[in-house]
Amino acid sequence: MEGLLLPIALAGAFYFILLRPMLSQQKKRKATLADLDIGDEVLTTSGFFATVTDIVTPTSGPMRIHLELTEDVIVEATPDAVVSIIPVSEVEDAEDAEDAEDTEDAEDAEDAEDAEDTEDAEDAEDAEDAEDIEEVEDQEPSAQDAKK
Repeated sequence: MEGLLLPIALAGAFYFILLRPMLSQQKKRKATLADLDIGDEVLTTSGFFATVTDIVTPTSGPMRIHLELTEDVIVEATPDAVVSIIPVSEVEDAEDAEDAEDTEDAEDAEDAEDAEDTEDAEDAEDAEDAEDIEEVEDQEPSAQDAKK
């Protein structure tokens, strides 16, 4: 009886540690791919965010999806390339954050231009002051000679 207990315990541990989590992950993945629709934003295994433009289900062979990475850049992939579907709210939040970054970048560029203009003006004033000082230094000895 004790000889059977160890193999049964190992089989139970194998099921709960390895097999059960893998089966639940596969089930979740099938549900995710079943929910895939045209227009969904997805994250691919390569780390690209893309929009599903077409889903092709041939009578033989694997299912294929067309993903638009950017405007006019469409790639064909299998559903295995999709890691997750990005909810619309997250896509909108990402676009809002991107717009905010663009606005901040534009403001930073304007500030940099203003700083450069200010520095150029200060450099010009410094150059004028240096010229004035040189003129005064050139004139001072002659003024002293005139007094003698």
